[in-house]
Amino acid sequence: MATHERTRGARRSPAHGRNPEDAAQLVPLAGASIGLDLTGLASTIVVVRRVADAVVVEDSSTAPAPEAVVTSSTFDFLAWSTTCTPWREVTQATGDVSIAASFLDELNLI
Repeated sequence: MATHERTRGARRSPAHGRNPEDAAQLVPLAGASIGLDLTGLASTIVVVRRVADAVVVEDSSTAPAPEAVVTSSTFDFLAWSTTCTPWREVTQATGDVSIAASFLDELNLI
C-alpha cells in the first residue's frame, strides 16, 4: 500500500510502494507535468508531476504550468484512473498530449 505525506500543499506518493530504482519506469513524467481538470461534483484542478521517486499532486494555483492538460468529469475519472475505461475515450487532452499519454497509459489507481 502506498504511503502519503503532506508537504507544502502537495501530496507525495511513492510509485506503487515499490523500490525507488523502479520509479523511473513507473512514473514517466521526468521533467514534465500534466494538469488534471476534473469537472462536475467534487471538481478540482491539480497538477501532477514527478519529484525524485514520488508523484506529487499540487493545487494548480501554486504549481508550475503543466505541459499538458487532461479534462474529465469526476465520474469518468473514477473509471479511467482505475483502467475500467480507456482514458482516451472519456477525456480531452490539450498541450503536449504525448506527455499526458506516457503517464496516463501507465496510471492504474488501486
